[in-house]
Amino acid sequence: MHHLITHALDQSAAATPDAVVFRCEENALTYAQCVARTNQLANVLIDGGAQRGDRVGIFLHKSLN
Repeated sequence: MHHLITHALDQSAAATPDAVVFRCEENALTYAQCVARTNQLANVLIDGGAQRGDRVGIFLHKSLN
């Protein structure tokens, strides 16, 4: 059985959507906000042609954005 980090994130968001999952300096991101941003990114990748099983490298700056 395969477990993806998105499954764990979705479960945590369903149980405690307002709990903080990430903090960066004085800013915080809740599970619900994280799931929403994850879904936005997934849609951008799908619109760009990414398919299930594709490996995608993502470069991120140290911030919640």
